[in-house]
Amino acid sequence: MSLDSNTFTTALTANPTEVDNVLKSISSTLYDKLNTYADPYTGTFKTIQQTIQDSIDHANDTISTLNEKYDREQAVLEKQYNDLEVLISSSTSTSNWLTQQTALMTKSNG
Repeated sequence: MSLDSNTFTTALTANPTEVDNVLKSISSTLYDKLNTYADPYTGTFKTIQQTIQDSIDHANDTISTLNEKYDREQAVLEKQYNDLEVLISSSTSTSNWLTQQTALMTKSNG
């Protein structure tokens, strides 16, 4: 869209009311078109923003849920690890005792 300043000045001088009406009409049409996008309650930009925010909220909820799940799994694995450590320690003690007993029996028989 372009505007010839000479033509505009001539039209404004010849018929200011008509020029004012045309400008108001253009302004109103432009406002209506832009409002479709920019209206803070129903505009396209608001809808896009809300869609993005909903996606972010969903992702955050998913992250929280997964973190809780992984925390529970970590606790289970730590307990299993500790139980195995106790079992290994007990097995080592039993092994040492058996080794001592075997050595004593060998010594007393020999």
